[in-house]
Amino acid sequence: MKAAVLAAALGAALAGCGSDQSLANAEPRIQLDVTSIDFGGVNLGTPETVTVTVSNAGTGTLEVESVELTPDTDPTAFEYTTPPDAIRSDSPGTFQVTFIPDEEVPFTGGLRIRSNSVEGSVLDVSLAGTGAVPDLKVTPTSLHFESGGADSATFTLSSEGSGTVIVQDVILFDTEGVFAVAPAPGHQPPFELTTGQSVEVSVTYDGEPGGGPYSGEIWVSSNDLQTPNVRVELTAEGDDVGSGLPPEVQILSPESGSVVHVGESLTLQGLVSDPDEPAQDLLVWWDSDLDPAITASADATGAVEVITDTLSAGTHTLSLNAMDSAGKVGTTSVRLIVWQEGDTFEYVISGEAGSEYTYFGVDDDLDVWLTTAEGTSLIFHDDSGDLDNLAPIRFEASPGDQIRIVAADVLAAKKRLDAVYLTLVGANAESGAQALNPTRIWVTSYRTSPTEAPDCGEEGEPEWADYDGPCYDPSYFGPWPNDFFDETFVIEVP
Repeated sequence: MKAAVLAAALGAALAGCGSDQSLANAEPRIQLDVTSIDFGGVNLGTPETVTVTVSNAGTGTLEVESVELTPDTDPTAFEYTTPPDAIRSDSPGTFQVTFIPDEEVPFTGGLRIRSNSVEGSVLDVSLAGTGAVPDLKVTPTSLHFESGGADSATFTLSSEGSGTVIVQDVILFDTEGVFAVAPAPGHQPPFELTTGQSVEVSVTYDGEPGGGPYSGEIWVSSNDLQTPNVRVELTAEGDDVGSGLPPEVQILSPESGSVVHVGESLTLQGLVSDPDEPAQDLLVWWDSDLDPAITASADATGAVEVITDTLSAGTHTLSLNAMDSAGKVGTTSVRLIVWQEGDTFEYVISGEAGSEYTYFGVDDDLDVWLTTAEGTSLIFHDDSGDLDNLAPIRFEASPGDQIRIVAADVLAAKKRLDAVYLTLVGANAESGAQALNPTRIWVTSYRTSPTEAPDCGEEGEPEWADYDGPCYDPSYFGPWPNDFFDETFVIEVP
């Protein structure tokens, strides 16, 4: 029993001697992750903090005895916290150093750490930093939008001081809702601008037609010490609606009622103008109810010209159109007939070339026959036996078919057939009319007095050039009925 107690006492004594020997051999070594700190440019009054890690790279416990600024260090510019007093090798500690400049000048100094490190009881950390002043320049500080529709403009934010500018907000004040603001991509507030860096901010305007004038403003907030808030003034006139009239449009060629053969080259010419903007800025195009639109453009005089040979066969409503920047459209149209062999057309026999509605007189009766590939048919018959004012005669036929016109005098003493023309329906007199009886026939075999009418000449024409009455012919005296006009015509139009 005594032996056991003695053994235990001896073991404890030996253990105590080993612990004292370990303490005697301890060699703590201080180690910092940085030995110098350069804060660079820091805005005045804006703290910039760096965290320093203190490690024990040796054995035993590192005891931090004191931390203080070196004598050459400005205590108003640098602040620090202290690390733990005791740092084991397996448990690093930290402390912080903060730079708060109050002048736009360089600052230098140091932080001195005293410890029981075997490599030296004093360790200095050098400190440096520069006081910087952020200076935000906004140019221009006013934007004016002229009348005439939607518009856009920009203003520039530039960092021109020694410090970093922090743009905290860009706020639009616009009660009318006609302005919009959009910073450059990647620069939505808050964002930073380093010295010399700039960015554009876009402002758009879209006022109501006839409204205004409009006004608004944009406030730019930053860390600029002198002017933390800069105002950009916005003004705009109301949209200039001008006359409010659409463009004026005129077709010069082809004339309405023109007739062309399919595949024939056709020059489309027009003239456009607008009371509020240059002719060359108008959107111009031709279109047809049968074919796709044809794009065109106007020169400075408003002249428009397009050559085409692609119009399909048929009767076109051909339109020239011009649209201004306000979306107002001016348009005008002509009728154009594009034909090909084998087409059947509607024709009219009337008293005037190119007219579908002019009546003509006959005394006494009239028959009209049409001969086509299918045969001959009577298409009009008048047997009133008296003077009639006939309505135009409509029928369908093809070029090359034949028309026979027979005028008869039934009652004695007078015969009459006014001028008669064949017109292609929809065509004008120049392109689609054919004379059948271009000169009026009007003859009487009697007169009630010597002055009722002049004598007829040898050609059956009145001697008086301005006379439009009946011509007296004493040789005309029966027999009756009498076919005084019987002519056959080949249809030549188109």
